[in-house]
Formats: sequence, C-alpha cells, structure tokens
Amino acid sequence: MKYQLSQHVRIRYDDSTEKYYLFCIDSGAHYRLNKMGYVICLMLEEGKSRGAITKRISETISTDDQSYPEDIDNFFNFLLDNKLIRI
Repeated sequence: MKYQLSQHVRIRYDDSTEKYYLFCIDSGAHYRLNKMGYVICLMLEEGKSRGAITKRISETISTDDQSYPEDIDNFFNFLLDNKLIRI
C-alpha cells in the first residue's frame, strides 16, 4: 500500500542539534523523530510503498533487535492517527 505525507507536513533535520523533526503547518504541532522515523518520512516523500520502506529499513538500519517491523507499524499508525500521512 502506498502512503504519502500530507500536504501540510514538513520534515527537517537540524544540523546544529543533530535532531530530526516533523511539523504540521496546519495545527502547529511538531514532533521529534528518531533516525528511522526520519528515513521513513523521506521515503514517503519519494513515493515509496510501505513494503519497500520496510525492506529498505531492514537492509540499512543495523539492529540486533528484530522488533523493527513492529516499530514501523507503530510509526505508521501514529502518522495515520494524527493525519500526517494519507493513502
């Protein structure tokens, strides 16, 4: 399934603090992201499918913890619940 960032969402990396952010320009809400969340948002901007995103994360993020698929699901649910992405 393909998702897109909503038109009112912006993502940014702050060089000075080395932190990742997601902003909703309609509501003024802002969220700090971890690297995985930022990579997911970048891939959504590129038009990648959820399956392609999960595959890429599994190939690029080194983790001994195999809970990343659940983390990805939770992040997508958060984005959907807050209307930050659309199908």
